[in-house]
Amino acid sequence: MARVKSKTERREDVGTPKWLYDQLNRVYRFDLDAAASPENAKCKKFYTIEDDAFSQEWSGNVFLNPPWGRDLKKWHQYAYAQVRQSANVVVCLVPASVSSVYWKENVVNRASEVVFVVGRVNFEGYSGSPMNDVSLVVYWSPKVIWIPTRYLWWDAKNEAPFPGITGSQSEIVSAGYQIVAP
Repeated sequence: MARVKSKTERREDVGTPKWLYDQLNRVYRFDLDAAASPENAKCKKFYTIEDDAFSQEWSGNVFLNPPWGRDLKKWHQYAYAQVRQSANVVVCLVPASVSSVYWKENVVNRASEVVFVVGRVNFEGYSGSPMNDVSLVVYWSPKVIWIPTRYLWWDAKNEAPFPGITGSQSEIVSAGYQIVAP
């Protein structure tokens, strides 16, 4: 559930595109959607604003499309803390704000993987223009053996890995390929 603003709309909750969630769920098999509404929840177990995800213990494999606003840093910090305590993995769908302070403090040197989504993403329930600069930040628990940090590129327009990359996204992620932008 990203919260976004457009010139004509106030803040609103928007859902993760089905194609994107389905691709990720094939790889990570999510147990919990940590920031959702009943209308856009992707997992049977989910936390709403009323549930206050920050007061909950996250466990298993967690999907997180948090509100895209001032609290992004807080979401990253809590996601990172949860993989160090109880969750196996947290996959965050967030803006690729690589020059921001929150990115430098919470993604660089903490994320296990970063996937940059190339192209514009149409979020469910959002009537504004599709969003660009979307990324997936993956935090793995130290209890899970995984490869070192890697950066992947994904083509949103074609809902597939970057052109020229063979194999499905699940094969690419599980094989641990490094995909470099052309």
